[in-house]
Amino acid sequence: MIALIQRFGLLVLVISLLCILLGFAIATEQVVLWVLAVVFLGILLIFGYKSVREVQLAFQAIDEAAEHFAEGDFSARAIANKGFGPRVTHTFNSIADQLENFVNTIESDQIRLEIVLNAVPDPLVALSSNLEVLYCNNAAAALFDVPNAEIVGRPLIEVTRDYEIDELVNLVAGEDSIQQTRLVNLGKDRSPYRVGAVPLKDSGDWNVLLVFVDLSAFQKTEQVRRDFVNNVSHELRTPVSVILMLAESIANDDLESDEIQDFVERITLQTGRLRILTDELLDLSRIESGVTTVHPEMLKLTEIFSSVLENLRPILETENIEVFFDANSTVGVEADRAMFTLIVSNLIDNALSFSSRGSSIQIEVQKSLSVISLSVRDHGPGFPEEDKDRIFERFYKSEQSRATDGAGLGLAIVKHAVRTHGGTVQAENALDGGAIFTVRLPHRYNK
Repeated sequence: MIALIQRFGLLVLVISLLCILLGFAIATEQVVLWVLAVVFLGILLIFGYKSVREVQLAFQAIDEAAEHFAEGDFSARAIANKGFGPRVTHTFNSIADQLENFVNTIESDQIRLEIVLNAVPDPLVALSSNLEVLYCNNAAAALFDVPNAEIVGRPLIEVTRDYEIDELVNLVAGEDSIQQTRLVNLGKDRSPYRVGAVPLKDSGDWNVLLVFVDLSAFQKTEQVRRDFVNNVSHELRTPVSVILMLAESIANDDLESDEIQDFVERITLQTGRLRILTDELLDLSRIESGVTTVHPEMLKLTEIFSSVLENLRPILETENIEVFFDANSTVGVEADRAMFTLIVSNLIDNALSFSSRGSSIQIEVQKSLSVISLSVRDHGPGFPEEDKDRIFERFYKSEQSRATDGAGLGLAIVKHAVRTHGGTVQAENALDGGAIFTVRLPHRYNK
């Protein structure tokens, strides 16, 4: 641009000198000099007009590009291909390139921020100084059951319809305010939320940021912990009380030898119950916490079935219960031997608990391309359909199973051991009576 101005200055100087020369020629009546001066002046005027026209077209192109900028289109450029035009538009187009890159960077950052905020599971709401919603993420829209497009621009009280939140925001919206929190029940199910209102200083239009933390999971975890403590205490109280009573009776030294022997056998029985409960708690704790290291190996299912049934043979013979499975099957699965044995043992033990004397238990195995399915079926009373979602909970015992031995940990162990192997377990009632528990595991163990 400076070079262009310098050239126009030189052109003006030359024209001025020619005008002086023309005047001198007229004054001295030198016709030839006069004609030459007129010709040169005409040429310079034509060149000057052409240059001015090129500059005018260049500025016209700049003006058109600027109009596109005003409409938000930053890809427009001033196009001039002749003479001085490219020199005039070069600087403008360089600035336009930098502006477009700057705008694209801002838009990319905004898109990334939008993606991050929408990925946050906690609802987030940004408010203006007059407490209108300027932004909310997808979690917030789901919480208030209102589409994002209908939330933005509306007063917060219209969106939440909760005066506790409105009061909280008003406390924070003022100057020199500090972060405030409050517990509020929100949503269709009135779930508990901890609402944090954070004042935003020097953040443009955003004046207050609301963060909603769902406390349902924390409350559920706390309830599970309390239930666990209560259930363990309950399961321990009975055998410990019996052992203490029997021991005190023996200590009194006024019993016959046969009575002492009976008491000792009963103490042994209760101690066995304690040992089983302790073992199950330890197994569940190790599997659930992930402390147990999985050592996968290819297992032949019939060998595992035979090993488990051999350990249960005294009970099976006492109750006259038969267990049927295809002894000729060659189906195998890659799994941890101890954990898979625990799965099979607990499924069969659960079936035994609900099987009447003289009944039977069926074990069926199916294999697809990548999954093996193991089903254990008994012919007992089944389970109430309303208990289906709770069968695999720790210590849960339905009404039919309350009279049976066991603490209700076996199926919980099965669930967590199966999940450790990347599989699933489900329970269903058979149409002709009894319950069917089905485990599905990958044929090959995947870490």
